[in-house]
Amino acid sequence: MAASPHPHAPPDGALRELGRQGRLGSGRVSRPPRYTAQAGLQRALFGAFWTSGQERMLTAEERTLLHQLRPSSPAAAQDCILFSDPNKDPDDVVSFVMAKQLEMLGLAHVGHVVTTLGPHAVRAERAMLAKGVFGALGMPGVGVAIGRDYEIGARQADHGSFLARGQPLCAAHAAVGQDSLAGMRQSLRDASGKITLIAIAGMSDANALLVAEPDLVRQKVGRVVVMGGIARDKDDQGLVCPDDRAYNNHTDLAAARSFYRLAQDYGIPLRVVCKEAAYKAAVSPRFYDALAASGHPVGGYLRDIQKESLKTLWDRIGKREIGKLDERWFYSTFIARGGDAAGFEQWHAQRPPFEQIWGQVERLNLYDPLTLLAALDAPSQMLFKPLGAHAPGKPPVEVIGAEEVTSPDAARTLMAALSKLALATEIGYGAR
Repeated sequence: MAASPHPHAPPDGALRELGRQGRLGSGRVSRPPRYTAQAGLQRALFGAFWTSGQERMLTAEERTLLHQLRPSSPAAAQDCILFSDPNKDPDDVVSFVMAKQLEMLGLAHVGHVVTTLGPHAVRAERAMLAKGVFGALGMPGVGVAIGRDYEIGARQADHGSFLARGQPLCAAHAAVGQDSLAGMRQSLRDASGKITLIAIAGMSDANALLVAEPDLVRQKVGRVVVMGGIARDKDDQGLVCPDDRAYNNHTDLAAARSFYRLAQDYGIPLRVVCKEAAYKAAVSPRFYDALAASGHPVGGYLRDIQKESLKTLWDRIGKREIGKLDERWFYSTFIARGGDAAGFEQWHAQRPPFEQIWGQVERLNLYDPLTLLAALDAPSQMLFKPLGAHAPGKPPVEVIGAEEVTSPDAARTLMAALSKLALATEIGYGAR
């Protein structure tokens, strides 16, 4: 990795061993005694943080927002199951990092992650990466399972992307669960309260759970949150439908259509975060630079993988490999949103190399971390005002688009604060 090794960071082999330590390969939502004790110690250390010199790593705005969150901690953390596709781009792993700090705050407990996207071998690599990352974050009790097969068709090159920089963080194959449905089923049965399902990837596995276990899902699932989008028109029963242009919906469109419908059929509140919400709360590369500066290997990975994935996108655009996406789209999306035609022509005429482009980027979208915040009561109330999208008399469906992000600066600030602290306060890592 490009980041200099931290003196306390373990070698790659030790990172793999961290990923092997978890006993819950099936991804059951529970808290092993060892993990509970460690979490308690971490919370105590976090409480002492505010009187230590480490507060210099946060801005005044970041400290203020975290102080506002602390009194909001519920009696019990909100149990969550994540459906994720890590290492295609970096924001899934940013969500994992934030989940660690949200757990230390007593706001969330991610007990189970299912990895999807791509053929089985790639989904397995994604699972091994997720398990290794959680181990490196001091969260070996998070169970990770390989997602199920789905119809990929001609999208192999896109769905099968797994970037090489993720390999050093991967846990052993034996550390991850092989049967995602069995793991989810057991997680729901073991949960003492309601679980939130958070789909920040395709919905093949999430839909399989709703199809296979309707009674259990009705009993144990309290909310479904999706990074996706909704169609303009409802179906013939008046139910909200997925927008088939949204990437996570389009990944397995049949599953997405079934998943949205079944959540409403079961009367489970559905919240959909649209890509425009992430556009409004976009961050600059400095977000990732700060994570790499922690010295934690996950922080270095995130900075490197963001830069690499953006370069890959730029190169593919130059080769005209991605449909209608061109240099003008790239400029508007990542550098100067709003369609500055004169600015684009001047910029494009310079034919800048990617290293120069990287220094000009101002807008990187954190789709999945924003969705995680939207799934949790306290941060959601701080940052969003969801819009009801359901017809009268129908089950509740809320949408969060650009207009529903009421505090974009606060969203950016909170995502940065949670991520930086999660890496810096990990025992054996971070700033000293």
